[in-house]
Amino acid sequence: MLARPPIAAFVLLGLLFCRPAWAAQDAEVVAERASAHMKPSEDAEVLQSYSRGSMIRVSDESRQGWYKIHIPGPEGGSYGWIKADDLKPSRLMKDLEAAGIQASTAESEGGTQGNFSLGLYGGMALLFRATELQEYAGLDDESATPIGIGAEVGYRPNSELSLLATYRSHSMSELLNSGEKLELSYSRLGLLVDKVFLTSMDFKVCAALGGGLGLGAEATVGADDAEDSLSADGSPYAEARVSARWYPVRGLALTLSGGYAFFFGDSEFEQELGGKSQVSLSSALVEGGLLLEF
Repeated sequence: MLARPPIAAFVLLGLLFCRPAWAAQDAEVVAERASAHMKPSEDAEVLQSYSRGSMIRVSDESRQGWYKIHIPGPEGGSYGWIKADDLKPSRLMKDLEAAGIQASTAESEGGTQGNFSLGLYGGMALLFRATELQEYAGLDDESATPIGIGAEVGYRPNSELSLLATYRSHSMSELLNSGEKLELSYSRLGLLVDKVFLTSMDFKVCAALGGGLGLGAEATVGADDAEDSLSADGSPYAEARVSARWYPVRGLALTLSGGYAFFFGDSEFEQELGGKSQVSLSSALVEGGLLLEF
């Protein structure tokens, strides 16, 4: 019997993807003279000055008494920071600031930079049902924890969404009491849609949904001079995950994520002595990584 996917997790992430984004809004300058600075500081370079009554496009991102604003100009303009006391903001912006959060918007870059990203990841998977292959190898365990490494290349059409091409490779090695060992390796290639649903200062929380194709699996059982080599074809899979990102500097993030990859079918390892070992590669995933945005 195939392992059932965590339906509730996929439904929850689906609801997060349906959540509407906060919209950028106009605010009125109430000070006699207001200046937009490059950074949220009065000592930072002044990019633009405004007189009382001017209307400014303001994002929902605020930081310690400053609002991030859009300054029109060539090639999409630029962004600056203006003191909150100099503006008459909407009720929504006041509520967000009082809650201490800044919702991501199409006008707000957050900690990101550019439209492309490159991520390198490492972590582990928890296989809940590797039983038959382990029994063939002489092990009694019902779970296994392959170590994984991988990479992602992403494109961001806006500050909320990313389209990710992902690759993961997992491998494990268990030593048997007899001195022989069981080795298992498999890889997968997929596409994910990643959405930012919460931004606060230099942190972001994202949810991703997608899927792809397992690229096959290999296993060996035995000693170096007498190994049984087993192989299995790949199968389609679906993946859901939630990740947290911290931006110590602009365009560079440290990430921590957890999720689940569900394979639509067991992997059948053909045994040299006849028969098959049915193994589900569906697994819980925990990863850490480095994300570069450019």
